[in-house]
Amino acid sequence: FQRDITPRIRTSVTAFSGYDGIGTDAVLTAEQRTQIYDDGNLINSSSKFNWGAQNTMFILGLRLLPRDNMLIRISGGYNYYGSHGEIDLRQYGTQKRQNDDLVEFDLTPIQGEFTQGFHAIQLRAEQDIQWGSGHLLSFGAEAITEEHRNTQDFQIGTDVFNPMTMSFEYLTISSELDSSGNRVLESGGFVENIFQLPGDLGSIRAGIRADHTLIWNDDFELQTPIALNPRANLRLRLMDNGQSNLFLTAGSGLYSRIADASAFFQEDFTIDQTIPERNLTNILGLEWNPLENLQVSIEGYYKYLFNRFYYNIDRGESMNDDMEILVHSDGIGHVAGADLLLHRHQGRYWDGYLSYTFSWVRLYNPDGDGNSTVSYPSGAPAE
Repeated sequence: FQRDITPRIRTSVTAFSGYDGIGTDAVLTAEQRTQIYDDGNLINSSSKFNWGAQNTMFILGLRLLPRDNMLIRISGGYNYYGSHGEIDLRQYGTQKRQNDDLVEFDLTPIQGEFTQGFHAIQLRAEQDIQWGSGHLLSFGAEAITEEHRNTQDFQIGTDVFNPMTMSFEYLTISSELDSSGNRVLESGGFVENIFQLPGDLGSIRAGIRADHTLIWNDDFELQTPIALNPRANLRLRLMDNGQSNLFLTAGSGLYSRIADASAFFQEDFTIDQTIPERNLTNILGLEWNPLENLQVSIEGYYKYLFNRFYYNIDRGESMNDDMEILVHSDGIGHVAGADLLLHRHQGRYWDGYLSYTFSWVRLYNPDGDGNSTVSYPSGAPAE
């Protein structure tokens, strides 16, 4: 919804609320399994999974035009997200040993529930100023504050080696997490200039953005150093025959973000350092407009990831040792791919987008020293 109070003042309201969910309940009987695996074992299995999430948001906007060459945009919004899930896996029946004896068993590989949610408030202000010949200067700032509610309580069955008996034992491990009350404050500002090339040949955009993140609870406080991210891109007209035109697009820039999993940090985690995940993105593409309302474009990209977040779990040398969460931020990675887009702006029978994306990803966790007590739930090291 939007309303023009005067020709130079416009207000707007945007709102959304939705709910999504999924549920499964599957059973595989021993008779059904025998048709697939005829190994003499009579194993029944069942799995249940339920998940639901609600997302609600609204945004208030104000657009001001104090002068013909100046535009000011101010917005404030609120977002609530909440989800809850339950999982229950079970296996039971009889299984053959090496001496062909049948042994009864009843195992629960995983059982438990989890919740995730947050309240977020965002404020944003930016200003555009036309200056000189073909220049548009933009600058602004924003802040987002979030309060998270994240819990999990799982019972996980696993085989653990007992050095006293020199054999594996099936044990149930309790995995509990409660990071409710974690707060995140993300703030940033930017300035950029867009220059229209003479003769309507295209445009050059260049600027820089600064970002900072603070994470805190009643028991701890973490903050990242300020990340400076310069960026630039070029849009150059290669052909124009009056009915169709062809553009070259190219760009490069630094981007940063705090890892989503940081909202789950706890006081007892071992964190080597708190820095934002960053990437250097490079793009190169072509945009063809064969008709006035039709656009076809192909764009290739390469991203170098660094300061990438990952974590390990150290189980300790014995069953009596407590597990330790080891958080690292020295991961790297490579991402390459291409985007193909067909966009019809307005048509008699259809309009909209048709796109295809291909991506190749390679990640590396440097702290892969092969320690037998450490596991990598966030992804095994990739050489």
